Amino acid sequence: MERLSEWLTRDTDKLFESMDKVQRTADECASKVSGLAHVVGELRAREDRNDEFMTSLLQKSENMELCKVDAGRYDDDLEALYKRFTAMENYNKENHIHYVQIENFVEKYLPLKQQKAIGKTILSLFEGKAGAAI
Repeated sequence: MERLSEWLTRDTDKLFESMDKVQRTADECASKVSGLAHVVGELRAREDRNDEFMTSLLQKSENMELCKVDAGRYDDDLEALYKRFTAMENYNKENHIHYVQIENFVEKYLPLKQQKAIGKTILSLFEGKAGAAI
């Protein structure tokens, strides 16, 4: 029996040693799991921030899509604008020509009109004296 007791004591000690090793390993694993759980939590937080950032980028790109200028429409609008400027320039040239014509008329014929009015006034003065003398 003594042998059995010795054998059981030895096996029990080995069992306790094994259990201590298992406990230490379990504690180490629990510590690692706790650390990894913390890392996973941080990664999830980063993922959430990245999701928000991606959503923001998507909204901005959709807004850019709405606000971008169509090249064909831009060219058409630019051509219409050039046509309006050309029409205004032509109208301005026509008005300038008309202004120059009026200015020439005034420079040439206004002095003649004034001279005619002065001549009529002088004639009426002389006619008045000749009529009074008679």
